[in-house]
Amino acid sequence: MTLEGLLNIDFNNLELIFDMINIDIIIKVLIVVIIPIILCEVIKHFIVDFHKKVDLFSDENISSIVKILRIITIVVIVLSVLDVFGINITTLFVSLGFLTVGGSLITRDILSNLIAGFSIIAEKRFKVGDVIEVDKYKGTVQKIGFKSVELLSKNEVVIIPNIIFSQKAYINHTANGCFMQRMKFSLSKNDHLNDNLKIIREVIESNDNVLKDFDYKLYVRSFDNEKVDITAVLPISDVDMRKTIVSELLGEIYLKVDHSQDNDDY
Repeated sequence: MTLEGLLNIDFNNLELIFDMINIDIIIKVLIVVIIPIILCEVIKHFIVDFHKKVDLFSDENISSIVKILRIITIVVIVLSVLDVFGINITTLFVSLGFLTVGGSLITRDILSNLIAGFSIIAEKRFKVGDVIEVDKYKGTVQKIGFKSVELLSKNEVVIIPNIIFSQKAYINHTANGCFMQRMKFSLSKNDHLNDNLKIIREVIESNDNVLKDFDYKLYVRSFDNEKVDITAVLPISDVDMRKTIVSELLGEIYLKVDHSQDNDDY
């Protein structure tokens, strides 16, 4: 296109365009854009200030809330602007029905997880570091989000949708402030059962990884002429090290029991 063509402007068309852009429409567009943005900022500052005072959510969850709030604001603005220009939103949705059906299903799942996540965080049913068991998975909580919970289970990260915690029963093994580790073992002889139980108690009570503020349980499951089966339920300090703690305890128990029996035999 030549310079002459660029300068050849039909001012009648420009006047027609300006006539079409009604000043009332401009004002309405500004209103429907500015007001949601202001409300969004006000709500965001309220949430941040509330978080600083109450400390109910983590910083990551607050960031997620702000992102969701901004998305809602953008959607409201877009729909409001379309309405200002006389576009029938209902008709638009009906014409895109095949998209809205799929979108509604996705939105329903997202909202369900968001509501369940908010319930988990607000009610503090469990926290990061707790050991929980749900839907055949047992592990340590690594992260609590608005859509899912991350568990560290058998050296693997398992993602559990929040809605699962509303649909199925779950167990918080550390709800009382500690993890109760079950330790099952057997002793080959039961001739000196009371003495052996005393040795076991001494080993448990002297171990620094067994919490002293909580009671442990020690009982005999069964016994016969060959062996005695024993179970100990111990409050331990480090959930991630529970296998190592049990291994150390059993090693010390067997060593001292064998040493005691050798002395008796001698």
